[in-house]
Amino acid sequence: MNTSRWNAAHSIVRLVVVSLVGLAIGALTSFLQTHLNSPWNSLVNSVTPWLLAAFVVGALSNGLVRAVEYGFLVTFLELVGYTVAASFRSYPSGLAITLFWALSAVVGGPVFGWAGMLWARGSTGRNALGAAILAGAFLAEGTEVYAIRLGDAQSAILFWSLGVATVLILGLAKKNLKSATVWLAVTLPAGILAEVVLGLVYNQKY
Repeated sequence: MNTSRWNAAHSIVRLVVVSLVGLAIGALTSFLQTHLNSPWNSLVNSVTPWLLAAFVVGALSNGLVRAVEYGFLVTFLELVGYTVAASFRSYPSGLAITLFWALSAVVGGPVFGWAGMLWARGSTGRNALGAAILAGAFLAEGTEVYAIRLGDAQSAILFWSLGVATVLILGLAKKNLKSATVWLAVTLPAGILAEVVLGLVYNQKY
């Protein structure tokens, strides 16, 4: 097999794996929503855990374009898997929640795919930003959604803990914990703003 065919075969395999991962996460989310108790059920009712998949496939991608494409694909197929599984379980999704997840996929998927690539392959300053984007998302969701909007202290603490663990693990892995922490001054407010916008979409009556 020549090099071009070998690369094409690898691209197809990666595409299939990313697609299957997205569908599986979406379907599992629907199933677990009725089987997990607080605060763990917040993990399957929140945006950031879905975007974590985009970050991971972005980190494993070999280039910006591929990272953005895979980030979008995995989050879009999470929505597809979730919608299909919910329908089979007689829990059809309303328009507002579908738009909520669709916006997360269209915007969040590419952004977090890019962030994953930045963390894995970027220069020192850039990979610190990649880590801070993911950590900031967990911290923002814990703050805006669970602490402020819902008053759910247990879920807020869970997401804050995940945010702190994320910046520690990713920062230490690239030996730039200080820079990643500094970047949180940008990514945390941006994440809170994004959560406010998503909350407005979710609460619409269609």
